[in-house]
Amino acid sequence: MFCGETIISEGLSGSQLSFKFIIRSVRTGGIIMFRLALCGKNCELLEKIKSHIQSFVETYKNETKCILIEQYKKLASLRDDIVDGIHFDILMVEIDAHPHEDFRLLSEIRKTATDTIVILFSKFLDYDFTRLGYQVGAFRYLSTHNLFSDLPEALCTALEISSEKQRGYYTFSHYSEIIRIPLDDVLYVKRVNRITMIKAKNGNFHLQLPLKEIYKEINDSRFLFIDRSCFVNIDHVTCFADAEVKLDNQESLPISHSNFTAIRSVLLYKTPNEIQQPVR
Repeated sequence: MFCGETIISEGLSGSQLSFKFIIRSVRTGGIIMFRLALCGKNCELLEKIKSHIQSFVETYKNETKCILIEQYKKLASLRDDIVDGIHFDILMVEIDAHPHEDFRLLSEIRKTATDTIVILFSKFLDYDFTRLGYQVGAFRYLSTHNLFSDLPEALCTALEISSEKQRGYYTFSHYSEIIRIPLDDVLYVKRVNRITMIKAKNGNFHLQLPLKEIYKEINDSRFLFIDRSCFVNIDHVTCFADAEVKLDNQESLPISHSNFTAIRSVLLYKTPNEIQQPVR
């Protein structure tokens, strides 16, 4: 069972409006969140699409916990935000009477947003969207004449694909921000003074969540407890000995005596040529 609320963000520029439709689920487990950018010049149409998406996600029976939607009037503004590092799982972009400029901007967006799903919609049916859309990796082409009948299928499929992609991330909320950390970049997760710290390549993240809960949400066989207060990503382990493992960032972490045998077996099985064995 789901319920939702709409939050309007203040203080944005005239070319960008933002709203968040948050779906709260009674089910437990990892937070799966999606970010969708909606871009077009027809504000009335965008409002109808927003309302349609809200109605859709209320009945979407999957692992969706949260959809954040940002609305843009200018594709160039969306391009700038993506280049600056803002990630979107799905882009819905209106193509107007001058498509070549739109596709030029989409090509620039695609250089940064390589795995983002792009849905195009337009009332101009005479353009060769197949050829131009192929160049930017478009996922769907929707006519505004049939938009609200075709959108549910496109959105449902896009969310399913995005869900699969998110399995490679640990996603959590921090105040009003959504943070996604690639699991490949996580070195270890450790409990320190009632706070759980995620050590990643791009910095440290502190969460007020139990260590075992995060471990369960990550649900990846590469992560292994080395003692009761810490688990590591074995892909980053370069050396192990009786008392510690050494990571590729040169940090060393202690191994509990009770875990050493199991850790040694897993590490040797996973990467026998890359991990140095203990020197006795």
